[in-house]
Amino acid sequence: MVSESAMAFIILRRSRNSKGYYLVESFRDEQGRSRRRILCYLGPEEDGADTLDKALAHWQRQSRRISRELRTATGARKDLLRRRRNAAGARIALLMRHLELAAAAEAEKRRKDEQAAAERKRRERLAEEAIHWQAFDRLRRMPSAENAQAAKRAFRFLALRLHPDQGGTHQDFLRLKDAYDQARAAWRRSA
Repeated sequence: MVSESAMAFIILRRSRNSKGYYLVESFRDEQGRSRRRILCYLGPEEDGADTLDKALAHWQRQSRRISRELRTATGARKDLLRRRRNAAGARIALLMRHLELAAAAEAEKRRKDEQAAAERKRRERLAEEAIHWQAFDRLRRMPSAENAQAAKRAFRFLALRLHPDQGGTHQDFLRLKDAYDQARAAWRRSA
């Protein structure tokens, strides 16, 4: 049984006196050992089927060529060409399936990268905001004119980020206003 995490790739192998490309699948067996199996032959090195797209184009051309030959063939040659056309069709289907899997994997990777970037940006934003939130604590603990000015600057900075009109939420803005009001009240009591 092949696991869901099987990956396919293309290798160039020497066979007697020629080289050819093969679609190979890498997977882990039931014991967790890494295994490989050849899915299909893609074509000789000269045909340049070294990517899934090129291999698909190669086999589509082959299928069209075989179909043209099949129109004029008779007898045993016609049976042989039908088998070749069916084999080419199977390769085309296999290649298309693996192209779809590769596209889905690339889309998933892109989605994860975007999520990681968004999370990194969110953390940077929270770290930057934390510095400004500390200004309110400093004003409460050590009421001074300098700390009052720092708290006022911090309030303005955070208000631009947390106000509902600027993309923040109502609850976050109320939390900011409450923290600033408490710090200002501590400053007024000490004065």
